[in-house]
Amino acid sequence: MDGEFEEDPQLLCESKHDGDVMDLQFLDQDRLVSASSCGAVTIFKLKSDCQALSVAHVWERAHLYSCDKAPCTAVVCRSPEVVSVGEDGRIILYKADQTEVLRVIVWEVHFHPSNPNHLFTCSEDGSLLHWETTSASDMSSLLQRGWNNRVMSHSGVQPTGGDESLGSTWLTGDSSKSRLEATHMLPSQTMSVNSLDVLEQCLVCGTDGEAIYMHTQIPV
Repeated sequence: MDGEFEEDPQLLCESKHDGDVMDLQFLDQDRLVSASSCGAVTIFKLKSDCQALSVAHVWERAHLYSCDKAPCTAVVCRSPEVVSVGEDGRIILYKADQTEVLRVIVWEVHFHPSNPNHLFTCSEDGSLLHWETTSASDMSSLLQRGWNNRVMSHSGVQPTGGDESLGSTWLTGDSSKSRLEATHMLPSQTMSVNSLDVLEQCLVCGTDGEAIYMHTQIPV
């Protein structure tokens, strides 16, 4: 507007990228990290004169479903660490100077099949968590049912009407009128919880300790 920039932007360099670029962040002054819709996390090397951009390393299929690739939806960087999240429900930690995945923080995520207000996650640290969004009016009934061993609470979301079959208190509504609660469902000192499944009031999960745990009275 003040005449400082009078020329059109000019292309300095480019590089091939498999899949849509879902997120892009600087790792440092010389490197960029991208999240791909094909599930990959890629580090690009940028020359100091910005005249060349090349692939330094790719973590192929970092995010995936059991039968296909899952989009990597976001990355966050603090050199040398990189963290990615994806539609497979996993949070993954990498180091830029290592070719292997450093740690998978969350292994699997499941919505309850008939009540999408309830979400279940299992993690490498041995956690099995039951997440729920609740409106203020629902809190008293939850406490009456004895479900008060909550470990986390902060603003969530709630529906604002419309088709409840699309059921997503996670995506729409006024965050000031509801809460997000999390409950630990396994004893402490549990090894990595690698997989889970939910059906009505039953939940089953398996761990690195060659153990299978089952809950038969999930409060949903």
